[in-house]
Amino acid sequence: MSNTDSAIAKLGAVLRRFSVSLLLFSVVLCAVLVCSQVFILPRYTRIEINGEFHDIASLRAHYAALQASVSARERERNALIFPVHDELYQSLVQAKHAQPDPAALLRRFQNIASQFTNDGVQRVFLHSLSVHGDDRSVVLHGEVRNAGPRSMTVLAQFVEALRALPVVQELSNPQFKREVNADGTFTSPFVISLILYP
Repeated sequence: MSNTDSAIAKLGAVLRRFSVSLLLFSVVLCAVLVCSQVFILPRYTRIEINGEFHDIASLRAHYAALQASVSARERERNALIFPVHDELYQSLVQAKHAQPDPAALLRRFQNIASQFTNDGVQRVFLHSLSVHGDDRSVVLHGEVRNAGPRSMTVLAQFVEALRALPVVQELSNPQFKREVNADGTFTSPFVISLILYP
């Protein structure tokens, strides 16, 4: 017999001697792992959340539901904090931009009023401007003075200048009246109602 044959014979004898022990160890290990998976691990790996016990599978489903809930709450919070992307906010911004700008209207009306001067003395004075965005109506309060007995003529010219503006859709004539002040000067107070183009 050669050395190779004797080594194979020794290895075969060792395997025969340990095969029963190795088989027995494998069976016992497999049985212990199956028992721990079925009986022990579920008992010690269950977690109580809000009075309910969850195993691994139900924890994954619970985690997904929590993530969806958190995402929904974050969207609601962002809608409250950052209303720029909200549809209601966008409609409010559009409604605001659709309404006439009172400051721009007042500047425009004052520019027209400043055209009515006599020797550098202004004749048309604007006291107040009311803008109603719902129907795009404007109410203009003021008076004509420093024009002498021609105050109603200056008022009529001012009304016609306002009527010629491209933004004015409709203008109702004011009440033309002339008042004599205590110092003998004439004034013509007016209230002019306008409707602007959309």
